[in-house]
Amino acid sequence: MRNLLHPSTIKILGVALILALFAGPARSQTLQDWSALGKAGDSGVFSDTDGSSVAASVEEGPLGGQKALRVASELKDWGGAWVRMRADLAGVSAIRFQARSPTPGLLRVALGDDQKARYVTVIRVLSEEWQWFTLPLSSFAPTPYAFPQAPRTAAFHWSKVEEIQFQPETLGSTNFAVGPVSALRGKARAATGMPENDPARLVAQDFILLEKNAYGPFSDEKSGSEITLALKQDPQGGGGPFADFRYDLKAGGWCGYWIRAGQLWGGQDWTGAKAFRCRVLSREPLTLQFGFNDANQNAYVATAPPTAGGGWQTVEVPLEDFRLNPYYQPAEAQKGQPLDLSHIESFNIAPVTKGEHDFQVSRVEIKK
Repeated sequence: MRNLLHPSTIKILGVALILALFAGPARSQTLQDWSALGKAGDSGVFSDTDGSSVAASVEEGPLGGQKALRVASELKDWGGAWVRMRADLAGVSAIRFQARSPTPGLLRVALGDDQKARYVTVIRVLSEEWQWFTLPLSSFAPTPYAFPQAPRTAAFHWSKVEEIQFQPETLGSTNFAVGPVSALRGKARAATGMPENDPARLVAQDFILLEKNAYGPFSDEKSGSEITLALKQDPQGGGGPFADFRYDLKAGGWCGYWIRAGQLWGGQDWTGAKAFRCRVLSREPLTLQFGFNDANQNAYVATAPPTAGGGWQTVEVPLEDFRLNPYYQPAEAQKGQPLDLSHIESFNIAPVTKGEHDFQVSRVEIKK
């Protein structure tokens, strides 16, 4: 999962780069060229007290004569690097830089103002080659982990930005490099490396970068039913990464996997959803069940039509087919409340066909 990108993924990144470069007239101004790194009081690192470590250094940048910030970390929980960056971003549409990483990972980018307030957004770095990232200021939102001295309600001072932070979101070993940061004025198209959503579809999971703590199995305790999930690359005809399910479903038993909805923790808004759909490959016809807990923590399930077997196909279940799970409801479920799709943390995929089988899922979307 962490080694090489599928050619189709690289192609998508290439298209995104072209769009970012030619999205329209925009004037740029260098905000941070990393020459301040190492000066007393102008840069530093931070991390939890659970054994995480972070190191920041300067290396050669994407172009000759440029410098890049290297943020190398071994994370148990959290950590990152900060650099002083005094800038007036009033009237700026976006910040822009190049980045790369030898292993795919999520990187949180934060801007801090003179009040110690922080606004953050997240990018997904998928290649060891330099990629362009364009982050509209409108994509930044208040951090859920504010400094105690930061105001709770005051507006962010875009004209008085004082620092920029880069905080890896992927646990374990990461090694991000970030080139000079520029400000863009004028038209700028977002390029974050995250799945592109449109009004007609929301990507619930594309399996390009799914941390090990973002999915897990469930099964009954009596029948001996078992299921495993492995993240793999290059499905034949699937066009990208996929989840490989292998299971043994006994008579009277049940098993499946819960999977995080979205690229980050915090849930997704499925309001207006018309269908749950995914790409599925199975060698023989199989029947799958999909499920989720709504914003009221009521559990809903629906059984999909059997797969055809023998090739990749799109499996789609209308949202109107989902019903309250008659066999299980969480203890925190708000019984009697109507379906509320405004906050979905995860979804479930469970086989219905008994016996030992395998199937693959390459992309999960919410059709609107």
